[in-house]
Amino acid sequence: TPVGSTVVLLLDERGGLVEEEGELAFCSDHLALGYWRRPDQDEAAFHFHPLDAMKRIYRTGDLARRNLSGAFHYLGRKDLQVKVNGVRIELEEIEHAVERLAEVRQCVALAQTDASEKTIIVGYVVLHDNEQSVDSLRDSLRSTLPDALIPQRFVAVREFPLTPTNKVDRKALGLAHPVPSRLRAVEDETGFEVADEAESVLFRVWQEV
Repeated sequence: TPVGSTVVLLLDERGGLVEEEGELAFCSDHLALGYWRRPDQDEAAFHFHPLDAMKRIYRTGDLARRNLSGAFHYLGRKDLQVKVNGVRIELEEIEHAVERLAEVRQCVALAQTDASEKTIIVGYVVLHDNEQSVDSLRDSLRSTLPDALIPQRFVAVREFPLTPTNKVDRKALGLAHPVPSRLRAVEDETGFEVADEAESVLFRVWQEV
């Protein structure tokens, strides 16, 4: 709950006020003037109050829900919430489930684009045993996650790149370890040729399965 003279707001994606669920923002006389030599972060985080242009607010990037008593419940990071095939996915939920597996020491989940321009979830993992395979991880997750939340690919890495503040550099991780290429198309081996668009769609579906 808010302390002292701090006012807590919930904002929608456009920065407008909402009542029940949205991005946490603070309004206070004690806000910093900005980030040290990071004007790019200032632009994203510091804004004017939507109802009072004389006041400044700080957008935290955290998502929260306010209950009837006025308390705020943390839901996760705004930048870790993605949409895949129309389904809203919390990457933190996936990471926590993967890290509960005995073979995994640390996990970072990213929404990546594969060779067919399809958005998929990729789980980057640091394993306890570097010689271990990631092939069984998907099956191990079926008892704790719905299929939509299970990463389509897993990539084992020895360590994660870090930012100067010792947080995982997600952008650098995705660039250093791009999504593995799809397997060679089945028709390359069978010589099968589709007759129309309907057959082409069905064929691609069966390849994915």
